[in-house]
Amino acid sequence: MNSAEHLDEVALRRNFVMLTSKHQQTQMPKRRKHKKIRNKLRKVGSTAIAKQKKAHHVNALITKLESDNNAFINQIKQLKQLRKLEIIKAYNDGVREFAWWKDGVQYVGVCGRLLKDALKNV
Repeated sequence: MNSAEHLDEVALRRNFVMLTSKHQQTQMPKRRKHKKIRNKLRKVGSTAIAKQKKAHHVNALITKLESDNNAFINQIKQLKQLRKLEIIKAYNDGVREFAWWKDGVQYVGVCGRLLKDALKNV
């Protein structure tokens, strides 16, 4: 039994005690008194059930929002990874664009660094 159910049960007992003490004080016929008490208890019980249903609904919404949030975070991670790959690709294209040929080998820059060595360091 969780704390919410325990509190609901305590509230029901407290209301029952209050209703029975009022029942003893009133001068109505017995059948009518019992009917009033039963109706009050039904009303209290139905509000407790409604509160439990509302709590379950809120928990379901929280779970859905958490899953949506996780999906959104995953999308952001994928986009960041894609952006990083695009930057690397653009850098490689730029290095290839300014590479120059000599004796069938591509070099980068003025120091004679090979293109394949430059691309390894990207």
